[in-house]
Amino acid sequence: MAVTARAAFDRQLHTLLDDTLLLGSMVEKAIERCIDALVRLDADLARQIIGDDARINDRRYRLEEDAVRLIATQQPMAAISG
Repeated sequence: MAVTARAAFDRQLHTLLDDTLLLGSMVEKAIERCIDALVRLDADLARQIIGDDARINDRRYRLEEDAVRLIATQQPMAAISG
């Protein structure tokens, strides 16, 4: 059974939503760890958080690319009538 264009769009949109929620959760945990490191004056934890930030950035850029790709592939094609 072929997947309709609308069903594929809905699936991709749901994936984008899930990925956005996951990214938000990652950022929330990083902020909590930052506060903990600051309160405890834990330089090692702070360095670990800085190192882990690359994973958050990678996910953010991937999410942004996926969103742009979804928008670009779902917008209607322009047609010129003569």
